[in-house]
Amino acid sequence: MLKQSFREYFIERIKGKSFLIITAIYLALLFGSAVYWVIDFDLRNLFMSLGFMLFVLAVFVAEYLLKFRAGSIFISAIYFLAYTSILGSCFNFYTIMPFLDLIQHCLSGVIFACLGLTLANVFFGNKNTHKNFFGCLLFGVFFSLAIATLWEIFEYGVNTILGFDMMEDAFVTQINSYLLAGTHNSAVHLDNITQTVVHYGNGKTYAFSGYLDLGLIDTLGDMMICTIGAIVFAIVSIISHFKAPSINRALIPQLIKKETE
Repeated sequence: MLKQSFREYFIERIKGKSFLIITAIYLALLFGSAVYWVIDFDLRNLFMSLGFMLFVLAVFVAEYLLKFRAGSIFISAIYFLAYTSILGSCFNFYTIMPFLDLIQHCLSGVIFACLGLTLANVFFGNKNTHKNFFGCLLFGVFFSLAIATLWEIFEYGVNTILGFDMMEDAFVTQINSYLLAGTHNSAVHLDNITQTVVHYGNGKTYAFSGYLDLGLIDTLGDMMICTIGAIVFAIVSIISHFKAPSINRALIPQLIKKETE
């Protein structure tokens, strides 16, 4: 059998009704967002809305090159994660729905654990043994945690280089500091902090309640939520492996038979 061309793969893929419907809805939502930002003349949000359409191309390319097929649940999860990023960043949903970021990071833990497991099968083989399954699953979990780490590094870089605030601040009422103590043998404990006053610029001041944490809580919280998502996926996948294989088939992208050149 001759190797399938990208054009042949593309035509075959869009014949799947569920895949086509899910992709069409995602693109329609992004197109609607783009039109809105054209009317509002907001170039940043317009470019984000158009740029996120590339996720569709990424799905096609990844499936074709790595020779796997993602199910409707996995595709829906990817597009949900992508479009809620548009809602959060462009439409201020991160403020309207503060828990949205937690949902995204938990879902990303599941998605990248699934993808990591699939990549392990692609590169190391897909033998139907318990040993192979657990090895690939472990790889998938750690792959998910690695992606979470890289994402937080990306956020830090954006904040530091471009001056944005992707690592969101948080108000706290207590701090423990070796720096203030001047030694690592004991820490200065400040609790019940009621107000912080920042002096900046030419005699300007900014006062706010409590003390301002500059992204540490957000960063570690995101990584822990992602870890929880990956672990939950691993538990469900193990149960599915022994009791209900159909769950894994629905969640995890499946390899297709390798074609001869």
